[in-house]
Amino acid sequence: MRFFLSAADWPPEATEVFLDEAESRHAASVLRVRAGDGVDIFDGAGRVAAAVVMEALRNRVRVRLGAVRRVEAPAARLILAVAVPKGSTMEWIVEKAVELGATEIIPLLTRRTVVRLDRAEGAARQRKWEKAAVEAGKQSGQDWLPRVRAPLTLEEALAAAPPGAFRWPLVASLQPDARPMASVLREAAADRPADAPGLADAAIWIGPEGDFDAGEYAQLRAAGLRPVTLGRLVLRVETAALYCLSVVRHHQQAPC
Repeated sequence: MRFFLSAADWPPEATEVFLDEAESRHAASVLRVRAGDGVDIFDGAGRVAAAVVMEALRNRVRVRLGAVRRVEAPAARLILAVAVPKGSTMEWIVEKAVELGATEIIPLLTRRTVVRLDRAEGAARQRKWEKAAVEAGKQSGQDWLPRVRAPLTLEEALAAAPPGAFRWPLVASLQPDARPMASVLREAAADRPADAPGLADAAIWIGPEGDFDAGEYAQLRAAGLRPVTLGRLVLRVETAALYCLSVVRHHQQAPC
């Protein structure tokens, strides 16, 4: 069994720690942990420890930490900027992005995005998505959780993740001039000097249902993003995100 404890609640020299209320309820009431059970604790920033449950009350679980190990941070950035879809689909996207090793998730509010959020609503959604990331990290064994931002406009997202900082700055496109993803990946790799920083970093941009509009595409191209086609079929937002993350992750592990 594996539980999350934020770095803020895990002092560097601690030998015993308390899970937060939500994790305690899940541990004691759902998973039925008891004193003496062995569990794993992780903080989402590469720190992991085997632990033993010392006390298991409904809202209070105390564990004694064993040896702490540190997992190296991902060697390459993998950023997903994706238009916020309707319903709970964004939570599913976050979950899969965690499993595939995304290091940052940027929810986009575009002109054709159906979902409209004010700042307070955006912050509430962000907390929900962060929770989905934690649950995915617990399930998958991912020790480094991505940063999940509050929803950003296109301009804000371009400032937060400038395409020029990435070896592979890609935007999934339905435009007629979009080129096959494999070709663009190879060309983007060849265009960067061998000693360039961020040699295997990637940023993937996915538009909403109906795609980015012409003005947004012009803005993205001008910023340095390379339009790629995902084939002749029109994919849903979540399918396009999963496809792109999988392909780019493969290339990061075995660069072309």
